[in-house]
Amino acid sequence: MPSEAFFGPLIERTTALFAAHDERERAAIRHFLTGVRDAAAEGS
Repeated sequence: MPSEAFFGPLIERTTALFAAHDERERAAIRHFLTGVRDAAAEGS
């Protein structure tokens, strides 16, 4: 699938990047992304 060809490597790189952070940094990233998700949902 064309989308797998693009998104597969992107997901792998994103996962590796996330794993490179310590737990405190990952918690901050989760908090930020949750805020972005919630803000997007409110805008719908």
